Amino acid sequence: FSDPIVNVQASAASLFARLGGELGEGRILQAADVAAETVVASQRADGSWPYSDDGRAQFVDGFHTGFTLQGLAEYVSTRKPPISGAERTLRAGFAYFKEHLLTPAGLPRGFADGRVSLDGQNVGQCIQTLISCGDMAADTRSAVRVWRIRIETDVIGERRGGPGFPALRWTLGPGVLATATHLDGGGGHR
Repeated sequence: FSDPIVNVQASAASLFARLGGELGEGRILQAADVAAETVVASQRADGSWPYSDDGRAQFVDGFHTGFTLQGLAEYVSTRKPPISGAERTLRAGFAYFKEHLLTPAGLPRGFADGRVSLDGQNVGQCIQTLISCGDMAADTRSAVRVWRIRIETDVIGERRGGPGFPALRWTLGPGVLATATHLDGGGGHR
């Protein structure tokens, strides 16, 4: 688990915690903990994570931070007990996400403190992050607002030429997944 890509480590922590718990396999649970330790150790003092922990890619963007938060939230909710510091790391990371990767109006930014990005992957992961990491009321309302701004129109079909179901392109895939996550109740940390 020396991969410097932080969001992959968080996703691995989630997967191994679920798989190890399901199979009752201690070795897989240890792998989950090692991956989670990498995520905890990679967090910066401000609560953010660089894309890569080896110095090659120091940027902080919305959807990779969202992958990291969602994976860590799933790890924390599945692995009992999670490693020391995982819950604190999750809270600090989510606070950073809300302050630097959302506008004051709740729209997703592409990069920390940057411009709004309504790219399908960024919007979809923003929705999933808000649902899986946030509290039920305020963060779910924010997720629904983002969904209505970008996904609802594309998925339901009130588009340029009038009503009709659109061709679902890859850019809508994350939004469709985010919609399913919302309808499923979010899973995640709560």
